[in-house]
Amino acid sequence: MAFDVTERNRAQQRVSYLRALEHDLRGAVERGELYLEYQPQQDRNGSLMGYEALVRWRHPVRGVIPPGDFIPIAEQSGTIAQIDDWVLTEACLEAASWDQPLRVAVNVSAAQFRRENLDRQVRQGHGLGVPVLAEVIETNAQMALLVQEGCDEMQGYLIGRPRSLLPTRQMRNASSQAHRRAAAAE
Repeated sequence: MAFDVTERNRAQQRVSYLRALEHDLRGAVERGELYLEYQPQQDRNGSLMGYEALVRWRHPVRGVIPPGDFIPIAEQSGTIAQIDDWVLTEACLEAASWDQPLRVAVNVSAAQFRRENLDRQVRQGHGLGVPVLAEVIETNAQMALLVQEGCDEMQGYLIGRPRSLLPTRQMRNASSQAHRRAAAAE
């Protein structure tokens, strides 16, 4: 019986925590509580190719809130649109200030595809000299919209699912070996 009460209390605390986060998240952009961290992306030779911009939330009382906690809340409450806009703007401005022409990848929510200002944000990226890479393309309609809006590059399940490159490498190596043998025979 005590176990059930403890579990119920934990569940109630979690619900209260999530409701408080939803309330506080509504003003996080205006209060300057969101910030970006950048994860480097490199090619196989170790050359820096760009960064992925990752949104973080530093709550004034609770400290850093994990994205796994606040992103689902933002998506459910509709505040994700404001966060998406802020992230895209900040990441593009940051990338435009870099000395090297590096890429910046920004993850936006699926709701971004349904909003009318996607074209403005793509133009903003182009205006700052930043190539626009759209990730998480899952439907032909999304692909068509992004092509129409001028995205430079696309990535997502519609194009290809994540997979091991080992079989591809093995085929490429076998093909190279066959070419070398043929060249040596000539």
